[in-house]
Amino acid sequence: MDTNQLARASLLTGGRIARWVTRGAAGLVMLVLLARFVAGSSLTIEGGFLDGLDYLPSWSLSLLVVPLVLAYWALQQRRLALVFVTTFLVLELIEGDHSWSGRHGPTAPGAPVIKVAGLNVQFYRAGREKVANAVKSMDADVVLLSENAVPPEEVPDLEALFAPLHFYAGRSEETAIVSRYPLHDVEEVELPSFQASLRRPNRLEDRRTRGHRSFLHAQLDIEGFVVHVISIRFIAGRPPSKRPGDQLEWGRYLVKTHHEEGAFFLDYLSRLKGPVIFGGDLNAPPSARVIRRLADVAQDAYLATHWWGRPTFDVKFALLRLDYLFGMNGAVPLESSRLSHVVSDHYPIWARFALTQPDGRALTMPTAIRSPGGSTVPIAVVYGAPTMTAEQYRESWTGGPPSRRRPH
Repeated sequence: MDTNQLARASLLTGGRIARWVTRGAAGLVMLVLLARFVAGSSLTIEGGFLDGLDYLPSWSLSLLVVPLVLAYWALQQRRLALVFVTTFLVLELIEGDHSWSGRHGPTAPGAPVIKVAGLNVQFYRAGREKVANAVKSMDADVVLLSENAVPPEEVPDLEALFAPLHFYAGRSEETAIVSRYPLHDVEEVELPSFQASLRRPNRLEDRRTRGHRSFLHAQLDIEGFVVHVISIRFIAGRPPSKRPGDQLEWGRYLVKTHHEEGAFFLDYLSRLKGPVIFGGDLNAPPSARVIRRLADVAQDAYLATHWWGRPTFDVKFALLRLDYLFGMNGAVPLESSRLSHVVSDHYPIWARFALTQPDGRALTMPTAIRSPGGSTVPIAVVYGAPTMTAEQYRESWTGGPPSRRRPH
């Protein structure tokens, strides 16, 4: 065999190998695209094999699709390249962080307005004074804080730093609310889940040795009208180790717990009357089922006022939107933004809401509403906020919602 024949044989062999490699890669990528599509649909059940794959943002799959499309294009197999481009675009169209409704039009004239911000303070790693100064500069009536890691004996120090704003805290490492105006009926409501450490590895077998997680619910009078404000953070935490098996098990536990927390919180929201604004670091992207279910009953303030979502985590190179503000029951987003303050690993978010009737009319009379709870005597007091367990919450609704004012 002469040199020319060897060269031709080598080219043919190389071509066959290239085709085999691209076909194998194509099959794998198409399988991932279809699995991601199914994971974001109603076909996937909670706890199923694909449950949790919807936490993978659809845009991230471009890292697989783009090199494959370029390879097919170079191999003159442009129809296959177009198939993958089309499949990816359909997935992004359905699952992407965007809104077809764009910006809201003008709401009812004369409606009261409230400005709300949300910030994960990352257990005040940047310094409490720096965080407090940033909160004061946010031009917000209410700021919902996550990862508020403050021992009970140090709460007065935070109150002094946030002054003249009012500071209300739940248990350490959970949530807090900072308000320009005094809040009333402040309650810390326990979630069915257990706390996970923010700074140390977590072992599943130890989870029941820690206390329950919680969120903070309060009411605020705005121009004589009552609005519910809720600061909530869904569970997150470090896995037991860096071993793939431990990380996978921990990840599935977090997804399962998100479903439980989300179901409990949705039930809680369904009991409230009058305008409600809630948010915080929810530790899930917009494509996750737990976020989509919240968006079914409330308006995502950012997507209600923008065409595309904007990542909030990590500030070094933001790729994920994990922080949200929602309005429901007549709390209508008018504008929103991601603030530029850098005092943690999350960017703050900010929104302005109009308080209207559910049909869009301006409120014309104060709403006499009391948030759900148990006995009128606080079960426990954590940093001044009465605590209500998940069981007490459910029992409190037997026979209809109670009406009462909590001591404060």
